[in-house]
Amino acid sequence: FTESENVGRTLDLSVLRSYEELHGKLANMFGVESSDMLSNVFYHDAAASVKHTGDEPFSEFLKTARRLTVLTDSGSDNMGR
Repeated sequence: FTESENVGRTLDLSVLRSYEELHGKLANMFGVESSDMLSNVFYHDAAASVKHTGDEPFSEFLKTARRLTVLTDSGSDNMGR
């Protein structure tokens, strides 16, 4: 997996209730399976630390997440578009 260029998509995290829901929304955005998102979504928190989704309780993630990064498979035709 490699990091792709900025895609510029937005997602209202306040309407989500779980990491599973977050991964499902991202999977729909990128046209991939939700399970493919589990290990490939990271975020920058308020202190600019990079964390993997699931490292903290979801309620804490909602308070601190500032930017999501989805690592994409460079061989995929769908992700990163």
